[in-house]
Amino acid sequence: MAHFSEAWRQNPEFTSRERRDLEARFKEFDEDGNHFIDQFELQRMFEKMGEPKTHLQLKNMIKEVASNPEQGISFADFIGIVVKQRKGDNEEGSAAGMFGSIADPSLLSAKDKKKLFEAAIAEQSKGAKTMEEIKAESQRRKDEAEAARKRKEEFKARIAAFGNN
Repeated sequence: MAHFSEAWRQNPEFTSRERRDLEARFKEFDEDGNHFIDQFELQRMFEKMGEPKTHLQLKNMIKEVASNPEQGISFADFIGIVVKQRKGDNEEGSAAGMFGSIADPSLLSAKDKKKLFEAAIAEQSKGAKTMEEIKAESQRRKDEAEAARKRKEEFKARIAAFGNN
């Protein structure tokens, strides 16, 4: 992909594994696949981390780190943030610092890694059904099928009775 290639030409210090991991991480954040992380996607990312941000914080964060804030954070911006984070150039608490440690999980503190892991588990368990829910749904379907079968038999009996008159 062209938008990845250009970023890698400008930053050749990454290994192929790091490149794959960072591309996958960027794609994870870029939910709509338009090659930019917009304000909504950034919001979802921080919510998954258990650290929701205000509209103004997100807007300022994008303005601080994106080369074109109207579009959002490009892959080149994303890699630039990671490079600065690895060098220690992002100030603690700055937008680039907050985003940089999330962009490259290898730079997260143990506390932040725990939050990210717990957030991922919570996200997965939202859609998971308990065994009781599955059994109840199965029983409900059986009951509905039985009721439909009885209605059909009653209908056939009425038709037969009507036909005999």
